[in-house]
Amino acid sequence: MRIPSNELLAKSTTPETGRVTAPTRPLPKPLKKPSTPSFLAPSKGFVTTPVTP
Repeated sequence: MRIPSNELLAKSTTPETGRVTAPTRPLPKPLKKPSTPSFLAPSKGFVTTPVTP
């Protein structure tokens, strides 16, 4: 006769850890909007560097 696995584990008396309240410090906000990329910049955001000899 087997004992179900949920009966083998004893119940913990300590409360489950977890963040209940919001963080005390607000998230940092950017100072200004990012500048628009130049028309030469690729639309996907890849960094392209010219090949120098």
